[in-house]
Amino acid sequence: MILITGFEPFGKFKNNITKEIILKINREFLGKNIETLILPVSWNRSLNIYMDMLKNINKKAKLILLLGIHESKFLRFEKFAYNWMFGLDNDFNFKIGPITRKNSFIQYTSIPINQIIQKLRQSNLKIKIRSSLFPGTYLCNFIYYWALTLSKWKQRIIFIHVPYYVDLSELHTFILQFLMVFDSNIK
Repeated sequence: MILITGFEPFGKFKNNITKEIILKINREFLGKNIETLILPVSWNRSLNIYMDMLKNINKKAKLILLLGIHESKFLRFEKFAYNWMFGLDNDFNFKIGPITRKNSFIQYTSIPINQIIQKLRQSNLKIKIRSSLFPGTYLCNFIYYWALTLSKWKQRIIFIHVPYYVDLSELHTFILQFLMVFDSNIK
């Protein structure tokens, strides 16, 4: 089973392509082995909703693909998440400081990002892709940090930042290609 998440619109972004792709995937793969979730841009609600989804799927996901938007020109595979949060969410809650005082400053993904990027680049995608060492400090990093922390390396988790202006069909093609590469190369 695969879980794919995106976020609702926030701030100056009146549309969020990750929400749109989640809706498209949900329609396309209804009844298949893919679960989808649209997270609120809320420090409190996003984590609660994510944890509820983990309980519902009994933590049996072989892959959790977290998506968020960014102003970059590249589709960015985040290598890790920082134990740091900063910003005002859609509920008007402002946070600055450590996400938790109990865990390490960095949580790493167990997915071999460079290997996957290399395979994806061979597939002639229109979207430019690269690895990233900075997931930001907003909700994307926050949910990624908690996802990695809660999994305790029992699930493969990756966060991918998507250019906010990317075409929906290009993003759809990328996700399908990513899932094929992941499935055929990651054991």
